[in-house]
Amino acid sequence: MKNFKTALKILAVLCLAVLLVVIIASCGEEENTQKGDYQSEHLDDLPDDLDFEGQQVNIFYWGHSFVTNELTADGSTGDVVDLAIDERNRTVEERLNVDLNPIQGDVAAEIFMPVVRDEIMSGSDDYDIILGPQCTSCEVAAAGAFRDLKDAQYIDYSKDYWSDDYIQALSVNDKRFMIGGDISLTTTAWTASMLFFIEDFENTFGPSSDFYDMILSGDGATGGWTIDVLADYCRRSYVDTNGNGLVDNADHFGTGLHGTSSVIDSYFYSSGIHYSTRDANNVPSLDIPNTQMINFFEKFYAFCWENPGVNMTSDTNDEVEGQHSVFEPATLNAIADMRGEEKDFGVIPFPKAED
Repeated sequence: MKNFKTALKILAVLCLAVLLVVIIASCGEEENTQKGDYQSEHLDDLPDDLDFEGQQVNIFYWGHSFVTNELTADGSTGDVVDLAIDERNRTVEERLNVDLNPIQGDVAAEIFMPVVRDEIMSGSDDYDIILGPQCTSCEVAAAGAFRDLKDAQYIDYSKDYWSDDYIQALSVNDKRFMIGGDISLTTTAWTASMLFFIEDFENTFGPSSDFYDMILSGDGATGGWTIDVLADYCRRSYVDTNGNGLVDNADHFGTGLHGTSSVIDSYFYSSGIHYSTRDANNVPSLDIPNTQMINFFEKFYAFCWENPGVNMTSDTNDEVEGQHSVFEPATLNAIADMRGEEKDFGVIPFPKAED
């Protein structure tokens, strides 16, 4: 059991990956798939006799509701995701003979992570796994509070369920203090996406099937789904619905921004723009401003402020009930909230800046 404590002591932002992801399913034969192919379940390749003799595993987690739900969902709700989480936890405990002990921290990120940092740096070993917000976890990692997981026992990064690009972005100098993958429902839920209302789109632009084909054909190639294309759609979508000659929330728009910085980030990242660069030792440094960034903001400024089909109104309290833009910036978790939506909608990526 001491070996277990040594291997897993004070880890950061694991999303329970070390103990949970690798053993979601523990019976049957593993499918022969390449990394990146879809698998409905993954089998662990841990030693059959791995037994931690009932050791308690303390998981200190950020007390936000969506973190709580992905960690300790109540299977009695009958929800398919809650049932899966509940079964996962029980399977892990039985497979490894451990007692998972989630400990809820403060709901405020600015309070939660300083507590983590102070306790760890003071020598406390009360926690084995830390599940915290990404931004402030990076600060704590930089302070030297977390253990390098690059060569951690039992973690096989070649497995499908690890998010390679995400882990690489969080690594520094070939050290991995934070890792994540499919186990993190919040990572998936907060993935940026754009919704479009199919009837609204087809009334103006024709079959949505042609639209999907255009997006797919330009994926990683010249043409396809760009900000310029979206700008044209928005311009052609605008209708002064109430005929008052003013741009207001009662009008019909192509899309909106509503002053949300995270939406700007989504456009930014979908265009392949980064704030930093890395040297030969994988150490990041700021790279702002740069030519690509300047070109993007010039284009994006024109998109926002010189296009009548882009709603930049910050006050959304007077929105007309049932009124939609054709394109709605969102995250994947918004889809769950739209189960009762009367209008059919599709899910697409944010556009890129250039062909």
